[in-house]
Amino acid sequence: MSIAGNGLATTPSTCSLSGTLPALPPTTIVGSFTSTSTGAVPSAQSVALTDMASYQGGEQGTLFCIFAQTGPNFGSTTAVGVAEFELQANLNLNMTSAPIGHNVIATAHGLATNAAYNIIFAYQPGVFAGYTGTVVGAILSNTVGAGSATFTVPSVAAGSYTIELVNIAHSNIAIATAPTLSVTTSGGNCSNQGTTCMSVTGTPTVQTIGGGTKGIVATYTDNSNTAQTAIVFAVVHNAAGQTVYYTTATISPAANGGSAVAQLVLFGLPSGSYTATLFATSTGGTAISGTTTVSVTL
Repeated sequence: MSIAGNGLATTPSTCSLSGTLPALPPTTIVGSFTSTSTGAVPSAQSVALTDMASYQGGEQGTLFCIFAQTGPNFGSTTAVGVAEFELQANLNLNMTSAPIGHNVIATAHGLATNAAYNIIFAYQPGVFAGYTGTVVGAILSNTVGAGSATFTVPSVAAGSYTIELVNIAHSNIAIATAPTLSVTTSGGNCSNQGTTCMSVTGTPTVQTIGGGTKGIVATYTDNSNTAQTAIVFAVVHNAAGQTVYYTTATISPAANGGSAVAQLVLFGLPSGSYTATLFATSTGGTAISGTTTVSVTL
């Protein structure tokens, strides 16, 4: 089995290997099989398709042909079977929502070979022709039509926006089904995710931090798509449940699973058993984590 070429100068309208505007003979083997006693393809046979470039101007629909050829005929115009597909370029974003000023990674497949595309934020088709939107970056595809780039969310009103690719050389819209990005006007307090924004990883422990001073050491993970600056509180209660002490630490874990360690110093407390309640807030005081209870013995 193999992937067919794309013809000569225009999108092929047939997977025929002969006649007008034929597909080129295949050059890549993507699998092999032995036919059954009745001459059929085995039912368990599968093919792993790799990246394939579309035509300039045909990013939204290029005929994609897979041929079955015997070994001696590989690469020739003789095939015993063919499967036809429509190849469409696609664009994926590494997140579905982001605040203004946040970086988003856009990854595309099925573009034309070695072509440049503008990334259009808030794409809208024009009334009669053309389109509206803001160019926020560009993608240069490789020899198999794949490419990626990072763009920054511009200053816009909160809402959902279409992200489109436009072929720079031909002004062709590349993505038939373009992804959307939900934009929040602010992300520093993680208000869109509330107390699930940050979480404790592992179990907090009581350690000697320095100079013989005891402290609670807790690792917090940022579950949001925005880098956070958080204030971690440890509110300490005695055996009677009375609040006797509190301490804080400031941490700044990276977005999308980054972690940071909070060291919460316990200074001046007499020896004994305590219970500490840990939680994190934004610098503005908004709760961005749940609470965690830690037993403390000094």
